[in-house]
Amino acid sequence: MCNISVVIHSWRLLRCRPWLTTHVPLVWILHLSLAYIPIGLTLLSIHYLINGVNISTALHSLTVGVISGMILAMMARVSLGHTGRKLQSKPIMIIAFIAVMFAGLIRSVLLAAVPSQAMLWWMLYGGLWIFAFGCFIFYYWNILLKPRIDTT
Repeated sequence: MCNISVVIHSWRLLRCRPWLTTHVPLVWILHLSLAYIPIGLTLLSIHYLINGVNISTALHSLTVGVISGMILAMMARVSLGHTGRKLQSKPIMIIAFIAVMFAGLIRSVLLAAVPSQAMLWWMLYGGLWIFAFGCFIFYYWNILLKPRIDTT
């Protein structure tokens, strides 16, 4: 059943034409986050069919890749919109988006491919995840503590 879901989610993602959004970080991060759904489902299939991947590794593709990526993307987007700012990412947030996507890859794909290096992968993914959300706090702290710019 996971294999059918992989195809359906991959097709759905392709229908969004993510290649058209490469110049808009607040949108491509959403597409990249969605790409972790078929990755996670593929890893779950491997787990259930041949027990080749730890279930925790497969589930972390969904939690780190999809959920963390979406949360970071939506927090960045909503924080700008609700404070009256243009929906444009600063370079620090582009770096944060890339960091959280690499954290997802490391925690799921690399850990599944090379489980003997688990401690290294965990430290690397954790550091990237903390870095990504730390970038959000660093950049958005002042924005979120001030009133909307269009009402002052």
